[in-house]
Amino acid sequence: MIDLIIKYDRLLFLAINNGLANRANDILLGGFTLAGYAYFLIPVAFLYLFIIDRERFRTNTIYFILTLIVGALLVQSIKIGVGRPRPLKDMEPLLLAGKIHIHNLFYPLKENSFPSGHTQLAFTVATFLAMVNRRDAFYLFLMAFLIGLSRIYVGAHYPLDVLSGAIVGSLASFVVVKLSKIENKISKGSKL
Repeated sequence: MIDLIIKYDRLLFLAINNGLANRANDILLGGFTLAGYAYFLIPVAFLYLFIIDRERFRTNTIYFILTLIVGALLVQSIKIGVGRPRPLKDMEPLLLAGKIHIHNLFYPLKENSFPSGHTQLAFTVATFLAMVNRRDAFYLFLMAFLIGLSRIYVGAHYPLDVLSGAIVGSLASFVVVKLSKIENKISKGSKL
């Protein structure tokens, strides 16, 4: 069963990676990969939190940082535990034999593919911000989805890596936000 899942994961990767390859997507999806780096995405998220709710910015910031830490610890632990190679290393024999082509932008990454850290971060941010401000949820999740898709497009991750990163990121935010609401009710003396 696992072999079948891996086979179809590779086939879907190649379909997306090669099927979308063109100059316009190099710019568009390459841009989303760059936007998914922590040094860009996290400051933008802090700015967003400040703009939408200055009154609760300090509290939201504390929970947001906690969410980022939980998500990063989870994804890195899984990456180390699973140790799945990235597509360029995993399919290297096929590449060298000329049987497949992988559209690769940026760096030729080869280690620790599962789950996608970019996607985890994007969905951690999107889920947290959507729970703080539901009216922008569609755009936040669209941004996270495009960052995840971009990781397949640039040749860095398989679709299952991206899916698992999205799940880990969303769960990290959901759990921290729900626990923070419980903690707030307890500290205020409210009944759960």
